Amino acid sequence: MSFIEDSLITRINLILKDEKETMTRLRLIVQLILGFGERNPGLTRILTGHALMFEQDRLQGRINQLFERIEVQLRQVMRERKMREGEAFQADEALLASQLLAFCEGLLSRYVSF
Repeated sequence: MSFIEDSLITRINLILKDEKETMTRLRLIVQLILGFGERNPGLTRILTGHALMFEQDRLQGRINQLFERIEVQLRQVMRERKMREGEAFQADEALLASQLLAFCEGLLSRYVSF
C-alpha cells in the first residue's frame, strides 16, 4: 500500500510543481491514475478492493484515505484556476473533483473486471 501511495502522491506533486495550466494538470493526474492502473493490475485490484475481501478494515481505510487525498488535490487544482487563469469553473469544484475521481475509480474497476 505504501508503494501505491508514494507512487501516486509523489507523481501528482511533481505534476503540480511542473505544470501551471489547470486543464493540463487535471489531464495529467487522470492519466497518471489510469496509467498506473493499467500497468499494475495486481495493485489495481487492491485499489478497487477486489483483493481485500478478507483483509483488515485498516487497509481499506488507507485506500479510502488515498482517494480522499487525491480528491482534495483535484479540488485544489480546480480552485486555483481562478487565481492562476482568471476564470472559474461553472460548477462547484468539490462536485467536479468528486465526479472526476469517481470516473477514475470506475475505470479502475473495469480494468480488474477484464
